[in-house]
Parts: sequence; C-alpha cells; structure tokens
Amino acid sequence: MEKQTMALIKCQECGATISDKALRCPQCGASVEAVVCKECGKPIPHEALTCPHCGIPIKVAYHMGFGEAIGTCFKKYATFKGRARRAEYWYFLLFTLSLGVFVWLLSYFSWITQADVYVLNMLIFVVTITPTLAVTVRRFHDMNKSGWNLLWIIIPCIYSVSILPLANNVESDIGEYLFMVALACNLTALIVMFIWPITKSFNGENKYGPSPLYK
Repeated sequence: MEKQTMALIKCQECGATISDKALRCPQCGASVEAVVCKECGKPIPHEALTCPHCGIPIKVAYHMGFGEAIGTCFKKYATFKGRARRAEYWYFLLFTLSLGVFVWLLSYFSWITQADVYVLNMLIFVVTITPTLAVTVRRFHDMNKSGWNLLWIIIPCIYSVSILPLANNVESDIGEYLFMVALACNLTALIVMFIWPITKSFNGENKYGPSPLYK
C-alpha cells in the first residue's frame, strides 16, 4: 500500500500555511481548492512551479519583449489592480524616458523651437502619466507591497516643485535647509522608483493576483 504524504499549501485568502488535505483554512475559514498535478494526480502547493512528486513543470515563464510591455501598459492604461513584472515596468519607463530624450535631440539640433519643446513635453506627460502611475502600482503589487507606496514618489515631487522656488527667495540658512530636505525627499523617491522595482517578483499568487510571469 502506497504511503500517503501530506503537502503544505498556502491559503489564498490569508496566506496561512495549511495541509493540502484541509477543506477549509483553520485561520480564516476560507474554502480550500485542491490543486493537483495533471501528470501524476498528486496534490501540489498553489505556488509550485514544478510538481514536487514527479518533477513535471507546472508553469513555464515567458519572455516579455519591449513592444509587448508598451502595449500592455497602454492596454491597462488606468488599471491599478493586478500585478506587473519587472520587464513591463522597466520597458515602459525606458519608453517614456526615450520620448524625452528624442524631444531634447530635436531641440539640440534646432529642428524645433522652445515653444514646440514645451508643447511636446506636456503632450508626453499627459499621455504617459496615468499608465506610468498604474504600472508602478502594479509593480508594487508584484513585490507584495501596497500600491500606496506610490506616495513615496508623488509627495517628494510635489514638495520639490513647491519648495525649491521658495528656497531661493528666503534667508540663506533657511533656504539651505529647505534644499537639503528636498534633496532627501528626492533620494527617497529615486530609491522607491528605481531600487524597489528591481526586487524579484513574489513567487506564486499573492493577494493582488496571480504571478504575471506565467501565461
């Protein structure tokens, strides 16, 4: 008689570790849906990438290219729910930065006027600001972090725009203090915007949805 082994899985509601034999989570009472390997028929953890019993791959990660990432961000133009993988975030950030560099080059070679530069930059900002905020929130979700962490980027930007002009019109000591505070805020924003998103995606499904690494 084959000895039955117990596997541990995570509750999809509260994240508690429970037995794969359980019908309900003992922590939150949520119903537990069993996941079984299509090859050997044995229960496997929800977040498993390969079957721990027979080794058959359960999910295979796919490569997201530059074009697909841009298309996905515009398709999810104002979608703040769900998750975004690193490629989606970084490719779209590269896309928006490239637009700014392109406008700068046009201005550098005097192919457009300063008025044109202002209009084009404003147009780029209006078109890309919403999908940029949306993909940033989804990227936080993919790291299993709250989308409200976006405020660590927004607040320093607002502070810098409103305070730095004032710092030039006040006494030197106060102006220097305001400048240092603005610098610290901007460093915080840079860390949140460029350092955090490097973090590897949360393995498997989390409370924000399934992993975007797998189709």
